[in-house]
Amino acid sequence: MSDDYLTTSTMSALVGSGTLKEAVHSYERALILESLRANSNDKRKVAKLLGISISSLYRKLAELSIEDHAVEERA
Repeated sequence: MSDDYLTTSTMSALVGSGTLKEAVHSYERALILESLRANSNDKRKVAKLLGISISSLYRKLAELSIEDHAVEERA
């Protein structure tokens, strides 16, 4: 995964998303979705790349309403 995987439009959306909490939520969602897409939805690999446990990743997926089909649609 390269350092520039978040697009300019994604970053622009984050800046204009309102509160810090909303911006963090948007950034985490974009980062996890892109990481899953780039790694063929391999959750163990993504958790390792992000430096979190697999259970933390699953908790984030639930919190951010990320489902498997959301990753497939972006591919």
